[in-house]
Amino acid sequence: MLDQLAAGVAKIGQAGFDAHNGLSVWLLMFLQWGLAYYVYKDSLKRQVPYRTAWFIFTFIFWPVFFPYLYYRYHAKQREAEMTNRARLKFEHQKKMNEQARRLREERREWEKLRKIEMEKNRETMALLDEEQRKKAAEKEQRMRELEEERRLQEEAAAEILRLRKNAQIKI
Repeated sequence: MLDQLAAGVAKIGQAGFDAHNGLSVWLLMFLQWGLAYYVYKDSLKRQVPYRTAWFIFTFIFWPVFFPYLYYRYHAKQREAEMTNRARLKFEHQKKMNEQARRLREERREWEKLRKIEMEKNRETMALLDEEQRKKAAEKEQRMRELEEERRLQEEAAAEILRLRKNAQIKI
């Protein structure tokens, strides 16, 4: 059974090779020359030394260059994408740093204003305390004056009562 399967695969493979052999050769030759020409023109543009060696190497080992060209093309795209990503990340970081710097400056300004206001509050509180002490001293002085006045009034009233009592006794 395995022998029959192997014979069938070999027959199909041989038939496919025979049908496309002429076209495949020309297609491969065109591909080799086209790829070698592309590498040569690229080496001229980039001023690469040993251009002829690159041309010959590409013509002989052309299957190696397809994956290389594919990789180089996509690597440039990834690099450009990463460059854009890095640029965006850098810009975002720059904005964040600028915002943090602004916030620090604002915070410093607020702290300065707060200190100024606290100093003003202390001065105002000192003035208020001084005024309260003055008022308390004035009140205490007024209370002493009132006490003295009351004592004098009581003495005057007592004197008048004594005089009246003395006057009634004499009458």
